[in-house]
Amino acid sequence: MFKKIFIVVIAALWYGSAFAEEKATSLEEIVVTATRTEKELASAPGSVSVVTKEDIEKRNIKTVDDALNTTAGIYQKRGKGIMDTMTSLSLRGIPDDKRTLFLLDGIALNDAYSGGVSYGLLSVEDVEKIEVVKGPFSSLYGGYAMGGVVNIITKMPEKRDFTFKTGYGSSWDRGEAMDDLRKFYLSYGDRLKDKLSLFLSYGYKATNGYPTDFNVQSSKPTAGITGWTQTTDNQGNTRYLIGDKGDNRWWDDQITLKAGYDFTKET
Repeated sequence: MFKKIFIVVIAALWYGSAFAEEKATSLEEIVVTATRTEKELASAPGSVSVVTKEDIEKRNIKTVDDALNTTAGIYQKRGKGIMDTMTSLSLRGIPDDKRTLFLLDGIALNDAYSGGVSYGLLSVEDVEKIEVVKGPFSSLYGGYAMGGVVNIITKMPEKRDFTFKTGYGSSWDRGEAMDDLRKFYLSYGDRLKDKLSLFLSYGYKATNGYPTDFNVQSSKPTAGITGWTQTTDNQGNTRYLIGDKGDNRWWDDQITLKAGYDFTKET
């Protein structure tokens, strides 16, 4: 199984005159998803949760869906770890992520035909924050927002920034966990003449995986089989494990290109 993602986001940024002067005071968290306008988190209508990039770094999060795991009201699963490319999410008891609208920088990710979305494949290193608005928001966002809205907001550089990460890991015992997990991430961002912002990143993950499908028989093997392991199924019936169907290998390439231009600042 492999997936390749190429994301291009072009944004034009307008800032009001109220933000012309920077202040040294600590500001409240600003959210945009609850009303589609900027609001302080404390005054936003509805139940809003925010996962910041600081939260992601402190918890050593590896995937976008992992970033949502501790958010109240969300239940999700990924049955085979990172090899499972289709994650499943339930928001406030509304089953199926087809009833939750997923946005990337305000742009809908849900498939127009099925409503499904592979949000777990997005690179978590590119994320600035994730806003989760719980409850029906169809009046603002349409039919997919019955359970709520998840808005994944990616980074936009304010100055020159370069990031490089790499890692490798493996299980102690063969077949007990993912073997030869490799990870590589590289990004570059810059703000030119205080007006044009550019961000480019490349991420790669791969693993040799582990067996997820097995060959099982209900009767004791006879001719043609040299060995087996006797076990039981989930109902207590005797079964004979005669092998597996191989490791579930997986790799993923991601490229992100993002640009923004500020039309309001004086030239």
